[in-house]
Amino acid sequence: MDFEDPQAKFAHLHNLKKTDIETWNSSRQKDPSLRTDLREADLTGMQLRGANLSRADLVWADFSDANLRGATLEGTIFGNTKLTGALGLETCRYAGRASSTFEHSKNPVLFP
Repeated sequence: MDFEDPQAKFAHLHNLKKTDIETWNSSRQKDPSLRTDLREADLTGMQLRGANLSRADLVWADFSDANLRGATLEGTIFGNTKLTGALGLETCRYAGRASSTFEHSKNPVLFP
């Protein structure tokens, strides 16, 4: 996938916002190697409980007050991702090590 393709980026964001999590996860399972472009996405307050966000690019995305309980974040890219008030971060599933910077953090946060 070409991350510079604005149509692909719009399609990913539209699908996440307009479908239920089961449908989103089902589409993600069809091609688990697909990297999803959600850079700069406004996902404020979204119910993303159990969402498969593996291999998603979430740089500059806004998850303020979103529910991320049980979300899968394997190989997910974070950079200046806003998580103010996000729920369930302690319940997210990570595989391997992911480096990330949240909000205005100067030091990356490593998840085991």
